[in-house]
Amino acid sequence: MYRKIIFVDLENVQKIDDNIISNHTKIFVMVGKGQEKLAMDLLAEKFNKVDAMELIKVNGIGQNALDFFIAFYLGKCYNELENSEIVICTKDGGYEPLKNHLLDKNINIIRISKDSNKKEKTQKKVELKSIDDIEEKFNDVCEHFDPKNKHPRPRSLKTLRQYFGKDLKKNNYSKNDTEKIIKLMIDKKIIEITDKQKEKIKWLI
Repeated sequence: MYRKIIFVDLENVQKIDDNIISNHTKIFVMVGKGQEKLAMDLLAEKFNKVDAMELIKVNGIGQNALDFFIAFYLGKCYNELENSEIVICTKDGGYEPLKNHLLDKNINIIRISKDSNKKEKTQKKVELKSIDDIEEKFNDVCEHFDPKNKHPRPRSLKTLRQYFGKDLKKNNYSKNDTEKIIKLMIDKKIIEITDKQKEKIKWLI
């Protein structure tokens, strides 16, 4: 299971910033005709920085040909998307309806464009930083509650939220951060809710 899946339209994005790569990342690269060298250069540059890379050669020629392949592989990976962060690297704005559709289904997805205007670049950078911040805080929480650390574990969402408000206050955990991290803990099967009315939780790690 990959925690981040990146789809690259090599036709219009040839560079991937390292700051969008995190632990347990897989990259799908859609390679058009005549882009083989670019693909191999990207493979050599990122090979040791990710868990997996898959180059998908598109032999056909046509407007937005690579976009259809990205959409196909997004669908093929659909069952994995719920527990992963998705990044689409393309300047094609036609992905916005698909992105918004997946967001409505609670899929964590963003689009990054190298050729966007400055305002859009800044907005995407803020979105990505927010995702990375939450991921870092989520990892801190999981590390804190790792059984080897022998820290007391809350048995309800109420006491877990109090933990964020007190023990982690110095780390600037906002109420929004708390709810996002709790959702991640449930999605990634760190905890499960055993009594919705009383918000009782069971630890799975």
